[in-house]
Amino acid sequence: MRRFQGGAARVRGRIDDRDLGSGIAVGAGELEVAFTFEGGEEPELLAIALVGDVRVGDVQGRELDADIDGTQLDGVDVTGPIRIDLLLEALMHGLSDVSAWAEVFPAGELLVKFQHGVQVAISPHAVVRLEGAAVGSPAALRLSEPLVLSVDGEGLRLSHTRFHRLASLADIRIEGAALHPDGEVTLKGGANAALDRVVRGGLKRASARLSELVRQSPRFARVRSFLRADR
Repeated sequence: MRRFQGGAARVRGRIDDRDLGSGIAVGAGELEVAFTFEGGEEPELLAIALVGDVRVGDVQGRELDADIDGTQLDGVDVTGPIRIDLLLEALMHGLSDVSAWAEVFPAGELLVKFQHGVQVAISPHAVVRLEGAAVGSPAALRLSEPLVLSVDGEGLRLSHTRFHRLASLADIRIEGAALHPDGEVTLKGGANAALDRVVRGGLKRASARLSELVRQSPRFARVRSFLRADR
């Protein structure tokens, strides 16, 4: 969170009967969680909302909203401010079969370095969105749909030893990337009309190389544990 100005996220999934602390509990069934946060040196969750079978003490309802001012259930005040971070942590440990969406705003240029010479830079003016879905229990989630990263505005820049020549020919704008359940990585982007086919060919080769790394490199073992078991 320190690398971002702020953002918002929404997660849907299934949950068993669960005590979340602070007198709040949820019943078994579908649950939707939405929250906003502020990043920087001291990241902070600003607000959280739950939609499902929610209970606060002896009061039962459908929609809970909590922020620094207090907590409401179906629009009625039920308690004062609570530890939103602990509530969110308890929820994330209990959700299964999840789908998620997030939108974040970088606090500055965001530089992500991977092994084998792969480096991704995201402009501080970009809007970054992440969307995906996974099935399974909370401790054994497996990707069921592509995990898609999209970047508005200037897009992102990818550097790799195989990209040096292309980078000298055109300003490559990568609009997004996707990690598929079988470990395949795909990059989406382009350049001006004259070089578009060449750049797209380079992106295809880079996608194949990244897919190979994800599927085989020991460095990506933790990522593979999140992929589909029958890949």
